[in-house]
Amino acid sequence: MIHEKLFQPYSATLAKELRPQSLRRDVLAGVRVALVSLPLALALGLASGLTPAQGLMGAVVGSFFLALLGGSRVQIAGPSGILAVLSYGIVVQYGLGGLVLALFLAGLLLLAIGVFRLGGLVRYIPQPIVLGLTAGIALTLFLGQTGNLLGLAVPRLGADFVTQFGQLAAALGTIQPASVTVGGATLLLLLIFMKLLPRWPVAVLVLGLVAFGTAFFNVHVVTLGDLYGQASFVLPVWNLQTINYPAFVALLPPAFTIALLVALESYQSATVSDALTGGRYRPDTDVIAQGAANLVLAVLGGTPVAGSVERSVANVRFGARSPVAGLTHAGTLLFILLFLLPWSSYLPAASLAAVVVVLGIRMTSWKDLPQTMKTTRSDAVALAVTLLVTVFVNQVFAILSGLIVSSFFFMRSIAHSSSVQISSGRTIDPLAEQLPPGTTIVDLTGAFFFGAATKFEQTFHDLLPQTQTLILRMRDLTLLDASGTRVLERLLANARAKRVRVAVTEASPDLLRVLEHAGLIQALGPGNLYASLDGVLKDLRSTQPLVFSIHPDDATLDPI
Repeated sequence: MIHEKLFQPYSATLAKELRPQSLRRDVLAGVRVALVSLPLALALGLASGLTPAQGLMGAVVGSFFLALLGGSRVQIAGPSGILAVLSYGIVVQYGLGGLVLALFLAGLLLLAIGVFRLGGLVRYIPQPIVLGLTAGIALTLFLGQTGNLLGLAVPRLGADFVTQFGQLAAALGTIQPASVTVGGATLLLLLIFMKLLPRWPVAVLVLGLVAFGTAFFNVHVVTLGDLYGQASFVLPVWNLQTINYPAFVALLPPAFTIALLVALESYQSATVSDALTGGRYRPDTDVIAQGAANLVLAVLGGTPVAGSVERSVANVRFGARSPVAGLTHAGTLLFILLFLLPWSSYLPAASLAAVVVVLGIRMTSWKDLPQTMKTTRSDAVALAVTLLVTVFVNQVFAILSGLIVSSFFFMRSIAHSSSVQISSGRTIDPLAEQLPPGTTIVDLTGAFFFGAATKFEQTFHDLLPQTQTLILRMRDLTLLDASGTRVLERLLANARAKRVRVAVTEASPDLLRVLEHAGLIQALGPGNLYASLDGVLKDLRSTQPLVFSIHPDDATLDPI
């Protein structure tokens, strides 16, 4: 098999493909999608437990690195709802230094995933797990923004759903009508305008309109300036003493989850956007670019970033066809970060909370929840477990729990589909009119793995006392693992003790390789490995008497 080069960013061939007309189109698309990304970056920086400026820095760096080094032509990166919830939990438990260390480790893991060509493996994560995770995170986002939406006088919320719910319930007496009005108006306007103007940067328009309205009518509502002072981005000063081995051990699981979610979100984003443009996604290149972006953000103190389906699709709809749009997107947001960020101080916190709520509504397909619950029991259980663990524990255990449940159900179905068919003394093949006396053919079907090993071994145990020659036909066997080879090893040892001949026929090249590595071909002995059933039967006829019968009820023996 010929592999593509490990690192093939689309920007490397950009100079050969650009034309003045396409350049203008990509630049305009980048500016337009930057206006779509701006409110999301500010709001998700807030939802991550950081500042809006750090969310905006994440969008700048992520989009720049993905456009410059990525394996997709039109993908746009930035903070996401899933990563925001995960980041918030890390910040609450371990502080900003903990998020920096986790993000640094996640960046290294992403680089390793790309270097070892594992970028495409995330497509094997079952859809019910992804659906349960996104739905659970959406619910967590909703709850986390309740305080800002209602103007509640509540300190920083805890890291888990139950703690947050208790804190918010205790603070219900501090509801601010102005925040409820402003947040509700923002939410309503966003939903209406997104329906009426799907191709417009609606969130920017709505936030500007609401900010102007609150200032004009002198509405006393909590703004970003009240929470953070004059909005500006300042490079953080790190305390390296907080980075030690215990912190490394504690933050490795969240770091692994960040890396997995970044790879998963980017894979979904790139495959959708490239399908719209006819591009060919390069997952390993893209994961390396994501790793580089998150490593830089660990140093700059930004939020974790991944490819965004919504922003990438918007990029395509605005006319983007090359990484120039992503570079323009990054440059536009950088200009806003450096020169226009102080104006964000006038934005009501309730309005940004409404933006996050809308993102939570749009980040998952809610209609697929009941449909998935009705498909199979394994899908329903995997979805329910992932969703509940996401809400009531955390995302790290949610992914692991969902994968474990799905794996058990998958192995169970494979084990049930694996079978042992026994043929003795009857016609099983046009080439074999009748078997020699004492000969049994066992057709192995499906996967001979640890989940089905007990069933196979019990069959062999029952057959050995009743036969003189046992033929294992592997024509329909698709998998043989270490547990299967151990069962075959014990079978050969027991057969040797009972003086039963064992022959193997019609094994595929992959199975032969496994048998050889396990030492089973040598254990079979010379002359017991055949390419076809006809070959082993001809050999048996030359050494054993046959039973001939013209009619099924004729029991006349006619030995050679």
